[in-house]
Amino acid sequence: MIIAIRPAVKKLLLTVLVVLWLLLLYYDWQRVQAQQNVSDLAQLQQQAQRLARLQSGRSTLSPAPQQLTSLIEQAARHHHLTLLEITLGQDDISVALPQVPFERVNAWLADLQRNHGIHIQKLQVTALPETGMVRVATLRLQG
Repeated sequence: MIIAIRPAVKKLLLTVLVVLWLLLLYYDWQRVQAQQNVSDLAQLQQQAQRLARLQSGRSTLSPAPQQLTSLIEQAARHHHLTLLEITLGQDDISVALPQVPFERVNAWLADLQRNHGIHIQKLQVTALPETGMVRVATLRLQG
């Protein structure tokens, strides 16, 4: 006994099969993406743990005053800043600067903190009439 299937039903069955096949492909793609995301998350967590260990290790080691002075001078040269005077204190370093563009001072201080772990202990800045220029009245840094 042969059952005759109408053309409209054939089209419907074919459409359903194609949709099912596409859904299976999408499901498989989602599964692969989920596995990749889990792998990426595990890598990020490992990197975050390693970064936390490095940061905690760096904060416990304080460079010698001569090293701090050298790092401060090198970073200043990199940012095209002239240091008038560097004075070593007991646990900090005072720095004297001429009139300078604020952007350079800001970039220099960010570089010191981000790359060398040198933090601002005290900063007093006065804006000058010339646009963008400042006078750094007090700058004390600590490593």
